[in-house]
Amino acid sequence: MTLRHERGGTSHIQIRKGDNVKVITGKDAGKSGRVLSINAKNNTVVVEHVGIIKRHNASQPFERTLRGGIVEKEAGINVSNVLVVCGSCGKHTRIDTRFAGRHEVRVAGIATRRGQVKDKVEEAMKSRLQEKYRSETVRR
Repeated sequence: MTLRHERGGTSHIQIRKGDNVKVITGKDAGKSGRVLSINAKNNTVVVEHVGIIKRHNASQPFERTLRGGIVEKEAGINVSNVLVVCGSCGKHTRIDTRFAGRHEVRVAGIATRRGQVKDKVEEAMKSRLQEKYRSETVRR
């Protein structure tokens, strides 16, 4: 009889869909791309043009849209093997979260060390106020 240890739940992944990330380890180390999907249960992310695998598809005789052959697609990469690329400086960095009032703001860790966090938090608060104002004007 084998014992299986399951995780107590899903871990909090700080990378989000659409983020630009850089692979830091593995066969695709150094490549970068955009996150296409996230699987929190397996703790993996799928990155555009990274981790390409080949799958053999059988042809479906009654469906004309599916053709058989070898298909290349992106495979999942463990979250610990990627870092987010900072939008302002282009360096890969960790993600730091700060609170602007009641709202959580994601900030690049490199911006934290440079002292640019205050600007990011103020910018987030300003955009949230603008969104609130827009929604109130649309309701009237």
